Amino acid sequence: MSNVLFNNARGAASSLQMSPPFSFSDVTMSVFPLRASLPSLENFTRNYLNQAPDLVQFQPFVPFVYLVILDYGRMSLEAANMGWVSQREVAFGIPLRWMNGGETGPQFHDWAFSSPFIFVDNELSMSTGREVYGWPKLLARLDPSVSEWVHNPHGARRVFQVSTKGAAEAYAGETSAYRPLLSVYQHRTAGLLDMPPNLDSVLKPLGQMSSSAAGFMRLGRDLAQTFAGMASDRITGSSVLPDMMDMDTLKAQLSPERQSAWRSAKDWMPGIKDALWSLFPRMYANTINFKQFRDAANPHATCYQALTAARMPVKAFKQGGFLGPQNMLMGQLDGGFRIDVHHLAGLPIVESLGLEVSEEREAGGSVVHTLSPVAPLWMKVDMTYGVADTLIWRGREGGWREGDVLKVARAASAAKRAEEQKQSAKPQAGPTPQTPQTGDQTAPQQTAHVHHAPPIGTDGPEEFEDGQGFDYIRAMNFFNTARGASEAVGGSFSVPDASVRVLPLKADAATLQNFVRDYLRVQDCMKFEAWGDFVYLVISDFKQMNSELSALAKRRARELSLLVPVKCYKWHRDGAYPTDKPGAQGERGRERLLTTGFVSAFTYVDDVETAITANEVFGVPSMGSTIRASENEWLSRDYGTEQTQHEILTMSAQVLPELMAGAQAVGRTLVDVTTHQPHHPAVQETQDESVNRWLGVLANDLATKYREAGLSSRPDMDPDLEERIDEGVCAAQGFALKILGGDNALNQFSLKQFRDSHDTNNACYQGLILRRHQILKLNDFREIDAPLHVSITDYPTQPITEILGLKPKFSYPGKDRLVKVFEAVRPFSLNADLRRGTGVTLFERVGSERWHQVDITEQMFGWRKIEIDQIEAFVDSIGKEEKIELAYARHVPGSGITTEKRPGRVGQKYLRLWYEKRVQRGHVSSVFIRQRSHPEGVKVLTDAERLNAPRRADGLDVAAWNAQMVPFETGFAQSALAETLEYFSPATILDKALSRKWGLARGTALPKFAKPDYCLPVCSAPPHYAETLFPAQQSHAGYWPQSGDHYGAQLKKREREAMAFKVELKSAIHMFALLYPGVLMRTEEHSQPEEWTFEKAIVSLAETLNSYLDDDQLSQTEKTAKEALRDIKGDEDIEGIMKATEDVVVQFVDVHLPEPFKLTEQAYRKTVFERMMEGAMPLISSQDWLDVHEALKLVRQKVEISLGGEDDLEQSEEMQGVAEYLDPFIARAQTNHDDMKMMEQLEPDMPYPSPVSDPAGDLRRRLKALFSGEDTSND
Repeated sequence: MSNVLFNNARGAASSLQMSPPFSFSDVTMSVFPLRASLPSLENFTRNYLNQAPDLVQFQPFVPFVYLVILDYGRMSLEAANMGWVSQREVAFGIPLRWMNGGETGPQFHDWAFSSPFIFVDNELSMSTGREVYGWPKLLARLDPSVSEWVHNPHGARRVFQVSTKGAAEAYAGETSAYRPLLSVYQHRTAGLLDMPPNLDSVLKPLGQMSSSAAGFMRLGRDLAQTFAGMASDRITGSSVLPDMMDMDTLKAQLSPERQSAWRSAKDWMPGIKDALWSLFPRMYANTINFKQFRDAANPHATCYQALTAARMPVKAFKQGGFLGPQNMLMGQLDGGFRIDVHHLAGLPIVESLGLEVSEEREAGGSVVHTLSPVAPLWMKVDMTYGVADTLIWRGREGGWREGDVLKVARAASAAKRAEEQKQSAKPQAGPTPQTPQTGDQTAPQQTAHVHHAPPIGTDGPEEFEDGQGFDYIRAMNFFNTARGASEAVGGSFSVPDASVRVLPLKADAATLQNFVRDYLRVQDCMKFEAWGDFVYLVISDFKQMNSELSALAKRRARELSLLVPVKCYKWHRDGAYPTDKPGAQGERGRERLLTTGFVSAFTYVDDVETAITANEVFGVPSMGSTIRASENEWLSRDYGTEQTQHEILTMSAQVLPELMAGAQAVGRTLVDVTTHQPHHPAVQETQDESVNRWLGVLANDLATKYREAGLSSRPDMDPDLEERIDEGVCAAQGFALKILGGDNALNQFSLKQFRDSHDTNNACYQGLILRRHQILKLNDFREIDAPLHVSITDYPTQPITEILGLKPKFSYPGKDRLVKVFEAVRPFSLNADLRRGTGVTLFERVGSERWHQVDITEQMFGWRKIEIDQIEAFVDSIGKEEKIELAYARHVPGSGITTEKRPGRVGQKYLRLWYEKRVQRGHVSSVFIRQRSHPEGVKVLTDAERLNAPRRADGLDVAAWNAQMVPFETGFAQSALAETLEYFSPATILDKALSRKWGLARGTALPKFAKPDYCLPVCSAPPHYAETLFPAQQSHAGYWPQSGDHYGAQLKKREREAMAFKVELKSAIHMFALLYPGVLMRTEEHSQPEEWTFEKAIVSLAETLNSYLDDDQLSQTEKTAKEALRDIKGDEDIEGIMKATEDVVVQFVDVHLPEPFKLTEQAYRKTVFERMMEGAMPLISSQDWLDVHEALKLVRQKVEISLGGEDDLEQSEEMQGVAEYLDPFIARAQTNHDDMKMMEQLEPDMPYPSPVSDPAGDLRRRLKALFSGEDTSND
């Protein structure tokens, strides 16, 4: 039927549906015929299968339903030898007559079976059955039974039990969980050899003869009734008994001319054979299934429905017989078996099928129905299951259409009828047949093969057009609920107290782009591109999921998804916006960008009902899995506690380990999350290779974020837009806060598709779905500081890393495949009340290769409501060439019907007609417009001061803060903001939000310094590498580079250090000046005591120091010394002597120091004055610290020489102590030089001229120097 190829962008073998045909070896089949009400079966079949009775219909013809328990053993995928899976299955089957429609009424085609209730224990089989064939399969657990035989060898023992997910009572607030559904018990007969002898085996059959006879008579009556019913419909296959219920036919068959035919067994045996085969499984079975999928937007309607038929022929019969033959020999027609069916909400098996109940009781909080089988049997066979044929199908609207198989059958029937008419037209010998009287027969009616439902709310010929499509109204086909509540529940879900962990993983941009373009390709309608180069591994714990549509039962699920952010555009040809043209990207955003969102590439859920809903309603490819968290529940833990354990989460699922090898499907671990870097002796890369590659990836990511945030140049951006980049960054940040506060929703896009039943390489349905998710209340939003590593193993059926191009940190050989290890880049957690919204089908195709629009795309910033009294002014404001999008509710006069109208993009002419014919007549309400060029089309906060300021110690309610900021929001045209967002990726905005510490839970202690907007964890490199790549002076709290807050504190610290250094150095020089003349005096007194004076000592001091100075320095020092001597009033003027000595020493030291460290009174006073007036002294550069370091070393050296030379210095401890007085200051200057050098390399915007360097470039240079040995200081 379909020529649309199934989309294999997720991998040709990654689809959850296995492709038939299949072969089954050693199938063990236990069959329990259960009596049922034939009227109930007819009613159920009429509601469930007979959707188009004039095309095809099915009729139950025996008052039995067959409970079949199968062990398939080995289920092979015959077509491609992909592998095999083992499964067990429980099904309730209804024998049916298959009748095709014809011009003269329904015509018998064949026998068939339908199983409206079926349970399997294998995920792959379930998804294939549901989505390819339409089997209503549910996942079940076949519980190992604790045999009651241990307690009573002759008592009834449970031989089989199956459990499935459900609630014991509907609408009682219960959480769906695995509960017993069906139990099979067998009662063995007692033996004569027991001690004491048990005579039941002899006496019991005698006592039960009457009931046994009644049972066999009832079975005979059932057989006779069945055979008579078959004969009445001329479908016995016997030429002798075409219609036993018609007296004329019966008399004709008993006529002498026909009696000879009764003597031939070959004439009447086919009828008996058909009757017997209809009661028990035959050598083949036609399986009939109703394949249907809910609409994403309207959960009561469908997007696709079909009746499918597939034949299951038995290739070999190996063994078989009755179950419980000993009991049957004793007259027990049930073979000693009893079957208990537990009532579960949404699974009305007993009620729907009208099963005959022998006993009803309550156990375990649910009603238990006990059923008695009739002559149960078993067999072991080999069988096949090929592709199915689509008998009839329809989409979301219109009538049923014939599939190819019915078309062929109709053509064959017409050809046969034409041949019969041709034969009947030939002259024949014998009496002329009587001509029927008028009215005895009616002319055959022509059957309509396609039924189109009339559209509702159409406007008729008066409707106006303006070159645009108008009023697309859907006449939906409703979802069939004959089986009870569906597992695929549509609509929206509220999720209170959800725990979400998000782990960003780096990916190859080109690979990611190819995946998005191939997977979400809606030709000529819409185009998608990957937004950034991250894949977000999202791990969610939904403790309670409440459907807003069906309160049948609550759900609890854990989910692991790999999400890819995407940008959605109006369709445009490739190359329309050249990437090498500056500003082309912004132009594309301004003209084409509709919205942003994400697509789920791979999703794994530990709740089967949630997985079915995701697959069949919203088109999210979800697979059942097992998700195990650590003992302290990393997913559900209190977000205020610390994480200490290492192994925190493991996800495993069913996979085929190898293709084309007949391998068995096995459970394997696909994803493993740890807080440490996994160690393995057989890592494929050397440590140098791994560190160099991974840190190079992080350096490139850091450079991208700096460029997008406007911290580095953007040559690809229009110069005018580059000037507004800061405002754009703030606008993007404002939108992120609106999402956290619940004002904006997150868009999820998905490709909803199902394989065609006959050609499984094609899709019978494809639809582009948009679903919106919203935060109702944010409880906590924070960065996860623990280092998280993700180990992912690819398998042929789940090629996660290959399809998405994830960039590993390193890899190592696993159990049977290569394990790749990834490091999460700035992971974060979110705890909130969520709303997982309903879906919208944007485009779809069914039965055609062309995409058709279903609903209007919600653009980036939504719709704007216009009050009725403002419409006229608005229409007048629209320019002649301008187009807007319009949506409104129209009241159809005289009908009481209100329909939603979305004309699409309309212009001035259309709006004026619409205003005159609709608005002025009062037929319109709830008017919304979307005007891309409107200057106030969207409002968002762009005030950088307000966005970056709030950091409350007790947490901040983002929603309340957003509400307070509404008056300060800035208006933008949608096109202008779309142009700006072209240059950002989600990672850039997320990093800013995480660093700002928005959304922390109340009571959370904030760190003294926030993280920088863009940084790397130091633990990304092993410790001995991190010392070089992430120097401690540039890092803070485990992240590199340090934050602006911490950097500012370091600047203030450097200021204080410089000021303290000058003060302490001046004090040291003062003390040095006091010590120096004392030492010199004792030296002079020892050598020339009669001539020594203070004046001579000071002159000697000056002369000694001056001998080490050049001419310029000497002239300054001599002038100072002479002035100092004139101030001394005599030998008793101790203060003057000390002041003169200090001036000489200070001037000597000062001429060696750089300008910022001058110690003269004038320079010192100037520094203090500047600090008082300006609030801070000019920051001293690393070069100044180097100069003071070298100056003090030189001073020390000259002092050593001035104290008597190196030989004398070694002999005088007193002199040595005076010289070493400067050593702490020399070391201190060296330390300050090193610190300032690091800060200068880190921060280009220092308050003084310094080398400009960006962190990403600095990291690259260090990597190059570390692994190549080259000097990169000048790179």
